Amino acid sequence: MKILSLRLPRPIRTGKSLGRRTLGTCLMSLGCGWPVYADALSASASFSELDVPGLQWTASQSMLLSDVPLRVRAFSFPGEPAQLAQLYSGKPAYFQRILVSTGRIVLSGLRNGEHWLADMHPTATGTGGKLSVMRVARDQDASHRDPPLFFRWLPAQARALFSRQDLSDASSGKDGVVGQHVFRVAMPGPDVTAYVRRQLRSDGWLEEPVYADMAGHSSWRRKASRLALFSSQEPGGKSSLYVHHVK
Repeated sequence: MKILSLRLPRPIRTGKSLGRRTLGTCLMSLGCGWPVYADALSASASFSELDVPGLQWTASQSMLLSDVPLRVRAFSFPGEPAQLAQLYSGKPAYFQRILVSTGRIVLSGLRNGEHWLADMHPTATGTGGKLSVMRVARDQDASHRDPPLFFRWLPAQARALFSRQDLSDASSGKDGVVGQHVFRVAMPGPDVTAYVRRQLRSDGWLEEPVYADMAGHSSWRRKASRLALFSSQEPGGKSSLYVHHVK
């Protein structure tokens, strides 16, 4: 599949003249060659400079993807996607590229070390979509990190393969973090399960009977926090550990 990276024209033609382009892996190409790093990105990142007449912000969400801060805000717009893209073409500091498929437009760009992306599609009342901002860098490998302090109950051999945390937009101090994580551990699955069970108990976690009859599965709680774990055996005496947590 040919990957397109088009410079954003100004003005953008509307209607069928936008053409048809296949997105698929194109979306992945926006960050190709740009590994991400975990410098702090404010959870209250402002999108006020991207306000345009008629645009209404709806839901917002903050998350961490493999420790990379990501802020997403959904929006609605009374006009067609091409009309909104036309308005955003006047903001080259944020958007330098455009990808188009049938009825869908994606604008992206780099600004001060941040990747900005606007994904818009037609709706019954005009346009819907999401705007996201994520910190990026060229020189840091985001994979195979040591686990964060929260996972101090993991074996020393554990290495993080993937993590996602959805951060609540509630006021500071309130619970609301949900996470999914995958770790590679240089230990057999049963040994990982036994080790983690001992460590969690010594760390004040209480095991719940939810998965008592399922090998490799366990469920834990400590105050308002919850953990669900599953380990699977891999070749070479290694294992993968899947962790779901709510705190």
